[in-house]
Amino acid sequence: MKTDRRRFLSGALLGAAGLALPQAVRAAPASFAATRLNDRLTVLATPGCNVLVGASGNETLMVDCGRAEDGKALETAVLGVTGGKPVQTLFNTHWHLDNTGANGVFAKSGATIVAHENTRLWMTTEFHVDWENRTYKPRQKIEQPTKTIYTKDTLPFAGEAVEYGHLPRAHTDGDIYVRFPKSNVIAVGGTVTDGEYPVLDYVTGGWLGDFADAQQRLLGMVDDDTIIIPARGRPLKKGDLDAQFKMMSALFDRLVELIYKGSGPRDLIAAHVTKDFDDRLKGDPAQFLTLAYWGMWGHVRELERIV
Repeated sequence: MKTDRRRFLSGALLGAAGLALPQAVRAAPASFAATRLNDRLTVLATPGCNVLVGASGNETLMVDCGRAEDGKALETAVLGVTGGKPVQTLFNTHWHLDNTGANGVFAKSGATIVAHENTRLWMTTEFHVDWENRTYKPRQKIEQPTKTIYTKDTLPFAGEAVEYGHLPRAHTDGDIYVRFPKSNVIAVGGTVTDGEYPVLDYVTGGWLGDFADAQQRLLGMVDDDTIIIPARGRPLKKGDLDAQFKMMSALFDRLVELIYKGSGPRDLIAAHVTKDFDDRLKGDPAQFLTLAYWGMWGHVRELERIV
């Protein structure tokens, strides 16, 4: 655990950078709202997730692809953004179906699917997620990533080296970021939320400690002008990320203290541990606390006083 993260610094928990964000400029085909970030990058807001589309000359790429049921409509929308050119590279920021459900649609059109190796492994096996009471079957071969990383790599696109790298055991154990240094844009998947309690999918490796650490790492990659694309919601700025990092760090410290004293998930919920943040974060605090609790018990050796 990082000392500077665990020592929560009081301050403006929800301070924002106050800088102008890109405006939604038009409705994309199939009614997906589009936000054009620059002459190369556009965000399409789908029911499953934000989809970042890159197009420059004959080069195309995409970060995440939304739900399976939206795949064909999204393909039409993406072709509208790219000028009819199929997607060449599709990044999966993690395995969840809201972000990767349409993998097969774009793979059939020739896209190389890039992800962390852990994401590929989840897609190739059957496993049960108890907090959803759902069993996931192996994905079809065409839906599975065809190129994977363990740490980080780069991809040339539109005159810049796009960076993508692992954010270990945060939202899941296969989270990656995709960063466009010259454009000053970074897509972060489920490791940052737009004013929501995050989903800490402990069954597939996510937990609160590394979730906050991932946000701290991301803070070191951005500046006040960086556009941060979360899995859902509006484009964010560094101030939004910093505020969420401080909130998650504060909640981590509170949970460690209470779990050390013997509190279980019901005790945490009854104690209203999240009450300072409930009016600022959407979602289900009870689910957040339950997932956070069980995720932390998977890392007892890393929590100094929990044995």
